[in-house]
Amino acid sequence: MDLILPFKIGDLAEARSLVPGFNGAWFRSKIEDTRVTESGHLEYYLEYIDYTEEAKEWLRVFRMELNPECGNGKSSTSCQIMLRPSFAQWCREGQVPEHFSKSELIVTVCDTWKVGDWVEWLYEDCYWTAKIIKVLTKDVVQMTH
Repeated sequence: MDLILPFKIGDLAEARSLVPGFNGAWFRSKIEDTRVTESGHLEYYLEYIDYTEEAKEWLRVFRMELNPECGNGKSSTSCQIMLRPSFAQWCREGQVPEHFSKSELIVTVCDTWKVGDWVEWLYEDCYWTAKIIKVLTKDVVQMTH
């Protein structure tokens, strides 16, 4: 039976970090190889685009995480995705570049950000996911992650 894999060698993707100080941040990467481990886990061999001095590494697509005891006194596990497709370029309506690669995905936004919206922002060469908690001006918001 053939496997249908979400990425192929040469694809660009984003890898979630578990490194202290960058836990939960997404780093741009390129798929160099793929494998299924003896235990059946799908892994990709990644090159980090913005951190070329970093060693290439194998990364599992999914990671199981033990959650501490909830209100019912029982622990539970959850599955975290560790690799996702590259984030699309966002443009405001009327600011879409005239020329861009046919393979490049562009999203146009014609609305303003609101409290409660989830956003991605680039900080220290990695992407962070956050929720808008306050709109300060037309172009400035306060976020929490």
